[in-house]
Amino acid sequence: MRILHICNDFTGSKVHASLYQKLDDKVDNQIVYTYFDGKENIGKNQFDGKRTNIVYDDILTPYLRKVYPIKMWWVYRHLLKHITPMDIDCVHATTLFSDGGVAYKLYKKYRIPYIVAVRTTDLGTYINRTKITWLYGRRILLNAQKIVLINKTFADKLRTHEFSKNIWGLIKDKIIVQPNGIDDYWINHIQREPKKNDFQICYVGTFIKRKNIPRLIQAVDILHKEMPQLHLNLIGGGGELNNEEELIKAMAEERPYISLLGRITDKNKMRELYHENSIFAMPSWSETFGLVYIEALTQNLRLLYSRNDGIDGLLENVGVAVDPYSVDSIATGLRKLVTEYGSFEGNKNIDFSLFDWTCIADRYCELYKSIVNNH
Repeated sequence: MRILHICNDFTGSKVHASLYQKLDDKVDNQIVYTYFDGKENIGKNQFDGKRTNIVYDDILTPYLRKVYPIKMWWVYRHLLKHITPMDIDCVHATTLFSDGGVAYKLYKKYRIPYIVAVRTTDLGTYINRTKITWLYGRRILLNAQKIVLINKTFADKLRTHEFSKNIWGLIKDKIIVQPNGIDDYWINHIQREPKKNDFQICYVGTFIKRKNIPRLIQAVDILHKEMPQLHLNLIGGGGELNNEEELIKAMAEERPYISLLGRITDKNKMRELYHENSIFAMPSWSETFGLVYIEALTQNLRLLYSRNDGIDGLLENVGVAVDPYSVDSIATGLRKLVTEYGSFEGNKNIDFSLFDWTCIADRYCELYKSIVNNH
């Protein structure tokens, strides 16, 4: 099979490279086409592959980002400079609107079948744009061979949103749910031993607004009055160019029951820290998936996550879903995790092959084959 991956965010996330590396030994050939604004992105996340060609294309401008139909035409035109359409068996578009629009144009002109993934940027940004954008999005969904949802909650959003509810009956049977994978390190170091509740809560990630750390701190404030032994460990930092990190640091420094541990890149050290905690809490919003939830789950922590977002609905009895906009809801969720700790199963019944990039690559290969054979 000869696969074309259209991936605008290849340079911004290692998730895509993780998949393509595993696919490298399983396909005859694959082209990764990534486009962006800024020469500094050239070469990011590159890897050595025997059957993979990565094409970096610095072609976007701030204007193009705002005008969807022109952007799609522009990207499509430049893509054709780098590929021979007749040499492509299947296209994998990693986002519905940005990448799916280009895949749809290839399908219209050359009848190359495609699958399209739906991510947070699609449902949080593009879906709120003009009706012209909606028109393109519907055509992309209707003509895709398969629609891949990175998290299960996206199905409800597509079923009920004005953008797609009228075509739900035509697309629902195309939908498959395939979460992202996690680093092999965590797959190879799964901890199944039961953990005791030590009243230690941790957050791991960037200190950006949508991660909702100030509300998490406020929720811990409430619980600490009831349970003085409770402690929150904040691991990470950085992110957006705003005052969020300064706000979080100021809040933490005022509270002796909160520790700032900084960024930790050593996975062995990170695993040790997970073992020193019993609960992982990240009540973020607009989370496509949230790999760190699954990393924490491999170490048998109980999870606090947001309702109708991220991993909600994917796994049973691993934690509590809360309203990320309500401090009281977050506090109630944490209280339940602490006081009813033993009622949650942890990772006892979790099949982590669902999050193993090797297994995920196998599933995608079968998907590509079925599409090509049935087209």
